[in-house]
Amino acid sequence: MPFMRFAIFVSVCTVAASASAAISLPFRDPFNSAATATNYTVVGQDLSTATNDFGSNFGFSFASYVPDVTTTVPSPLPESPGFQAGDTATTALQLLVNQADSGGTDLAAISVYPLITMPAGFNYTVTVDVFQMWNGPPDVTGSGTTTFLALGSNATGASAEWPYGTTSGSGYFISLDGEGGFGNASTTIRDICLWDEARATAAPFPFTAIGTDGDQATAPLSTVFDFGSPVTPSYLAAGSPGRQWVTYELRYLNDTIRLTATPTVAGPGGVLYEGPNPAATNSGEIMIGHFDMTNSPAAAAVDNFLLIDNLRIDEYVILGTDDFSMYR
Repeated sequence: MPFMRFAIFVSVCTVAASASAAISLPFRDPFNSAATATNYTVVGQDLSTATNDFGSNFGFSFASYVPDVTTTVPSPLPESPGFQAGDTATTALQLLVNQADSGGTDLAAISVYPLITMPAGFNYTVTVDVFQMWNGPPDVTGSGTTTFLALGSNATGASAEWPYGTTSGSGYFISLDGEGGFGNASTTIRDICLWDEARATAAPFPFTAIGTDGDQATAPLSTVFDFGSPVTPSYLAAGSPGRQWVTYELRYLNDTIRLTATPTVAGPGGVLYEGPNPAATNSGEIMIGHFDMTNSPAAAAVDNFLLIDNLRIDEYVILGTDDFSMYR
């Protein structure tokens, strides 16, 4: 039989925190109440000089969400797929950007950092349920529809991480819009992109398109979020994750990152990205973010938001040379 190497770890891992209080692994947050905010640092940025148009609502009751009358979505919104006994079924973390017209440059972002700093060489997974709500087609003509989810790590947690962030940004992240609002000819962003934030260059930072050209009509988006023809349900947008709960898993293993998606309503799911860590660092904080890259607020604003639920962070343990692994 082949020789096997085993690594032994303690059952609970406490890693250096970015603030006065640390969270321990394994960590899970169903965002049952506003009190869960103490486990996070929240940082926002708005390019408008008139207002700070971003916000977070911990323990948000999405059962109270009433969509605009012209928008077709599941109503009430279903509970998230990671719901467990003892959780409050219809609460989550709500993130908001660009809800009002400031009369200036309506570009904004918000980043949420769990209070834990991963040391160099530490392997882990981040699992989270996400609902990206957007107003607009295919059922109604809206404006300001395109906003983005951002998932990444190796950040400092000191600033909002997004394409218009400061040049002292850090780490990397992957961004996805909810409804395929950017074509494959965009020079500022695509529907799915990989970003390395630690670059001294003028904003917006250059991106790396993921897959064929980062567009909803091509792989990986067209295959992971394949809703058939005609698209079913009709309120979804082909090749896009919006308007349904999607479970994302971001795996960081031996300086390689892997992002997978599992839709709950339609689409087969699968791997969105797998490749080397593009950042100069291999340690730092995990980031979940929301941002808007277009200079127009949402109309109707009530239908543009991001829900985050059932966040789980686990150590990823390598048990042997034959690719045995497990979560703690």
